[in-house]
Amino acid sequence: MEYSHYSRQPLIEQATLSKDDLSQVALGACDRTRQFVPKRLCTFVESKGEIDKHAWECALLTKIRDEIKSGNLAVTLSKRFGNFDDFFIEDDKWLKMRESFFKESGLPLHPEDVPSYLKNRLNEAYDSFLLSLPNNTYAKVDSEGWQLSTDPADKLQPQEEEKLDELKSWLKKHMRSIKLPELLIEVDNELHFTHHFMTPAQKEIKEVSDICSVIATIMAHGCNIGPYTMSRLTQATTYEEIKRITDWQLSEENQRSALAVLVNAIASLDTSQTWGQGKTSASDGQRFAYRREVLHQTYSPKFSDFAAEGLVSP
Repeated sequence: MEYSHYSRQPLIEQATLSKDDLSQVALGACDRTRQFVPKRLCTFVESKGEIDKHAWECALLTKIRDEIKSGNLAVTLSKRFGNFDDFFIEDDKWLKMRESFFKESGLPLHPEDVPSYLKNRLNEAYDSFLLSLPNNTYAKVDSEGWQLSTDPADKLQPQEEEKLDELKSWLKKHMRSIKLPELLIEVDNELHFTHHFMTPAQKEIKEVSDICSVIATIMAHGCNIGPYTMSRLTQATTYEEIKRITDWQLSEENQRSALAVLVNAIASLDTSQTWGQGKTSASDGQRFAYRREVLHQTYSPKFSDFAAEGLVSP
């Protein structure tokens, strides 16, 4: 297996050690064999100056797995863990079509022309706004700053407000209270979305315990509880099961298939038809692994590392 790496050279060196080098690991003959080991695992890997070869190999494989999931390492020819740069056009092809692309798109061909291009676009946008300002009913600029108009639909007449209060009261009385695990189980009984997260053997003979483990894993990441805390909150699902499902069953392809089932079911509801054609969606915050330290990073159980939080996506 070959690895394309960004800033993990010591880790790559350990993954490509020869058999002779591996024989020296237990003796601790090379200091670089311990560079990648986290402090929390040092007591397991090294004891009294000697390195446990099996513990060292487990630490190495665990680190490689985490780095691949975080995007710091990429597996060559892998669809799920491939290098992000492989999705771009090859340099040779790009050079041939570069000039025609910028010409058709109207963008500057040379980097030194970008500042003036952006400056002109900004000036044109300001000029266009100022020209339309007298007839602009949405936004105005005066001595007090920006003034945005309110949506007429937000202002209700007294009678309409009373009807709205009656509707809210009726919904409150008739709305069923349900816990999230019970809701997910009920939805799965109807749509069977957990089927997409099952192994081939589990799909043939479905067990209640397998379905509950998948739902617990989804809640662990969806609610940002984390695998370890979720395993302590549940009695039948262990930490090892949650980690196994996370690593091998919650793949991007399986998530897309399950989400498609849920989206299609929601779109088929009568109430959904009143909100348009289903071509738009709300946005939500997500976490993304970052290779570099940024201010928005917080610890994420999903990546077992620090990730950026609050990035909005549809």
